[in-house]
Amino acid sequence: MKLVTYSILGEDRLGAYTQEGIVDFKYACARFHDSSMVDRFEDMRSFLEWGDEGMALARNLIATSIRDLKNNEPGSPDSCIVSRGYKIRPPVTRPDKIMCPAVNYVEHGKESGTTPPSEPYFFAKFVNSLIGQDDTIIIPAASKMPDYELELAFVIGKKGKHIKRENAYDYVAGYTILNDISFRDLQGWPRGHPVFGSHWLIGKSADTACPVGPWIVTRDELPSVYPLRIKLSINGVTKQDSDTSLQVFKIPEMIEFLSRVITLVPGDIISTGTPAGVGRTSGVFLKEGDTVECEIEKIGILRNRVKNETPPRQ
Repeated sequence: MKLVTYSILGEDRLGAYTQEGIVDFKYACARFHDSSMVDRFEDMRSFLEWGDEGMALARNLIATSIRDLKNNEPGSPDSCIVSRGYKIRPPVTRPDKIMCPAVNYVEHGKESGTTPPSEPYFFAKFVNSLIGQDDTIIIPAASKMPDYELELAFVIGKKGKHIKRENAYDYVAGYTILNDISFRDLQGWPRGHPVFGSHWLIGKSADTACPVGPWIVTRDELPSVYPLRIKLSINGVTKQDSDTSLQVFKIPEMIEFLSRVITLVPGDIISTGTPAGVGRTSGVFLKEGDTVECEIEKIGILRNRVKNETPPRQ
C-alpha cells in the first residue's frame, strides 16, 4: 500500500494512493464495513496505532473500492475513490518525533571532511519544518546558504523501547522520502561554535526545512530497502545519485540505538542520512525558482519548489 494523507475542501483525510485515485478510508469504511469504526482512520498516527488489524482492513477497503469503481459509472457519487481536486500532504502531519542521523554515508563524510561516527549520531527536526509534496521550501531572509540532503526515511508503526536489531523491522510501518533542508550559514558550517559545535537546531529546523512524502510505502510492499537507488536533481540536473546499501548504519542498528533511551511510537519519522553531492561541497546552494526532485527507487518522487522569504515590513 501507499498510505497517504491528502487534503480536500480544506480537510485532511487518510487514504491509499492507487492508479485509480486515492481510496478514502473513512468513506470506504462507512460504506463497505462499519461506520462506527471510521474514527480509527482519523489520521496517520491513529491508523498506525491500530496495528495489523487496521492494515488488513485497509487492504480490504482498497480492493473493495476499486472493484466497486469498475462496476459503476465513472464519477459515481457513491465512489470512495478521489481522482481530482486534492492536495497531497506530509504522510504524518503531526509526528511525535522527527530524527535524522549525521554522516551516515562514507562518501558524504569525505566531502564534508568528517569521519563517520562510531555509532549513530542523531539530531531532531521540529514539526514546524514539515511540508509535503509540491509545497514550497522558503529560504529564510537570514540565510544565504540553503542546502539539500536527500534521504530515505522510515516510519514507526508500533510502540517500543529496548528493541533488539534482529526484531527492528517489526516496528517499521513503511518507508518514505525526506529532504533534510539545511541552512549551512545558520548551522555554523564550516567552523561551528568553538565550544558548543554546530547550531543543529537553527540550521535544521527552520520553517519548511523538512519536505517528506509523497506517501508511505508499507513494508509488505517493500520488504527490503537495501539496495535502492537514491537520486536528487535540481531543475533536471542530477546532484546526488547513490545507493542505500552504502549507509554506514542500517535501519536495525538505528532502531536499536535510539530505543535504548527513547520510546518509539507510531508515526515517528526517522531518516537514514544523505549520500554525497550536497551543495556545501560545490558551493552551489538552492535559490528562488529552483525545483528540487528527490527520487527513491520503488517509493516515488518528492518534488518541491524554492522561494525566498518575504521579510515583514518594518
